[in-house]
Amino acid sequence: MDMTQIEQELDSACEHLQGLLDALPAMEEKNKELMRAQQARLLEGLGKRITHARREIDGFQADYDAAQNAVKTAEKNEDEEGVARAMRKMFLSAELIGYRKGPLQRLENEFRDLLSSGTFASEEESRSALLGDEEFTRLTQGIDRFQEDYRTTLERCEKLQDNLDNAQE
Repeated sequence: MDMTQIEQELDSACEHLQGLLDALPAMEEKNKELMRAQQARLLEGLGKRITHARREIDGFQADYDAAQNAVKTAEKNEDEEGVARAMRKMFLSAELIGYRKGPLQRLENEFRDLLSSGTFASEEESRSALLGDEEFTRLTQGIDRFQEDYRTTLERCEKLQDNLDNAQE
């Protein structure tokens, strides 16, 4: 390749790089949008896990309450075996409630920490940043393509500049 061809290719590559640099502020905004959407997805996932854990605890609490009522009924009827059976159910339910409360508290703390450390003022605001799967994928792929194009164009400019420098020597 002669110097003229190298210069032409270098000019073309640098022109493309300049176009990418001009588009950089818009891509930075898209990246911010993606980061917000990722954080919103994390919060949404934690919220779902919290809801599930609360429902589970509520179910165990209902079992506990029912067992407690069964104990009272069995005591009124002087049914020792019924009392023992209901007490076992009551203790099991209490144990399950206690077993699930720690993980629930950790999830709630993680949710609060993520919400307070992020860019959202509220859970509702985070929901507004959620993107559908297609839009999330499109945005991610667009940013990835831009970064790859920038990287390869920059490498091409550097290589062509080196070739031009070597051809001038």
